[in-house]
Amino acid sequence: MIIHTSEQAISRLPQVQLDSSFLTRDIVHMILAGGPSLTLYNLSTGVHQRAVDYLCRESDCIRQDANGAPAFATDLHSDRSNEFLGMLAVSNVNFKSTPYTTSSGNVGALEDLAEAAMDRFSLSLQENSWSLMLFSVYPGVNKDWTNRRGELVNAEKILEQECSYAYGKGACFGTHRLEGIAYALRRFCLEEDIEPSQLKGTWARAYEYVQGAITRMRANQRDDGSLPKSWFVKKSFPVSSLEWKHKLSDLALLRFHPNEAIVYPTGHCLDALSPIMELFPSDRDWVASACYILAQTIETGWSGIGRKISALTHAIHAIKSLDI
Repeated sequence: MIIHTSEQAISRLPQVQLDSSFLTRDIVHMILAGGPSLTLYNLSTGVHQRAVDYLCRESDCIRQDANGAPAFATDLHSDRSNEFLGMLAVSNVNFKSTPYTTSSGNVGALEDLAEAAMDRFSLSLQENSWSLMLFSVYPGVNKDWTNRRGELVNAEKILEQECSYAYGKGACFGTHRLEGIAYALRRFCLEEDIEPSQLKGTWARAYEYVQGAITRMRANQRDDGSLPKSWFVKKSFPVSSLEWKHKLSDLALLRFHPNEAIVYPTGHCLDALSPIMELFPSDRDWVASACYILAQTIETGWSGIGRKISALTHAIHAIKSLDI
């Protein structure tokens, strides 16, 4: 039953009918859900083409930073550092073979943007979730580099800072931060060919951080299997302003937008854990329950959910990645 329901939910994605009028952020999210081969209808040319090719060559969203290096414009003027590049890395877009054209006509490959991001990056108080995803792939989870300020940077340093934040803090009730940590951890385990029990130092603490998140999600899971925005609340009664904020938001969503109240937080929570759940093979029943209600709600509530691109695409990416 759950396999059929999941397949039905995934099959809904083409019904979004992606075209060049979509916001660039929505195009990136659609690539996350549909993968590098996802197509887009170009309204100017009247042809279908790979969405990632349109994004990088024709959308006019790649500019040059103060040093003349290429960058997605949103990454230069947003507190979500390297959001687009991080999502494209998680989407398995090939940075070496994907060409780009800047608004001024300069050309190159997407790896040029990754190298420029490495040069610009410096640890700061802004959320580094997407930078952690990006740098875990390019240059790699074990690689060091020196930025333009002469600072030594690597994924482990970013990971250490991200793990210092409380659960729930950050974009989308802390799920992107959790995903960055989980993604880096999985890459490290695969590249080092080690089991979680062999992790040490920052990597061991990251694993404990993910374990703690799973414990809280399970404790806050609703009877129908869905997960709330307040997934991180430790006690039955909110004790902080952050907990109150998301607890009240959950109540409002359930009252006025019940389908979104399931798809948005459940999809984001599952997507955050999707890179790492293979390391927890015996801890799957609660995930299967969440996936089922998520897929079922996408199918039955499509008329409303189909327009919520971020919520929908993270949900479908989670369902595909977890492969329950």
